[in-house]
Amino acid sequence: MKITTITLNPAIDLHLYTETLDIGAENFAFAHERSAGGKGLNVSRALASGGYDSDAYVFLGKDNADAFEAMLVNAKTKYTAVYYDGKVRENTTIHQKNGFETRISVDCTGPTEDVLAQFERGLNDICGDGDTVVFAGRFPTGIAHARIVEFLMKIKNTGSRLVVDSSSITSCDVSLVAPYFI
Repeated sequence: MKITTITLNPAIDLHLYTETLDIGAENFAFAHERSAGGKGLNVSRALASGGYDSDAYVFLGKDNADAFEAMLVNAKTKYTAVYYDGKVRENTTIHQKNGFETRISVDCTGPTEDVLAQFERGLNDICGDGDTVVFAGRFPTGIAHARIVEFLMKIKNTGSRLVVDSSSITSCDVSLVAPYFI
């Protein structure tokens, strides 16, 4: 049994740690970190830490793919990149000592339906009967919601077990695509 993760909408995550956050004032971070983020990648990382292998597919905008991939290499994350014209989205999260978090997301140009169709043509080489495919993360803005649901149905029709973890999916979609929904 093979495990595959798919992250259509990864992000470069910048985490800033502050004592407090004062809106309208200069704030200072006492620590920061930058990482390659994405729910599907996180699943692959968790599997690897438990000694399990997975194939991680991550869709990357060419404009800042180098920076994203450098972080993946540094973290020793095994992945296959699917490139598109545009930019990987970026998030900044401000963590206050009191436990409050504020997130600012910059939504960049995501993959197009043509990029998804090209990836889809190779699905039978990526997944098959008895395999597990984890589709995780928000849907990118460059692809229509219905098109992504159609894509998920095609994965399911390969005979793979499909696991979906996405805030973008509706309860109606769940009954169509995934017996395993987080």
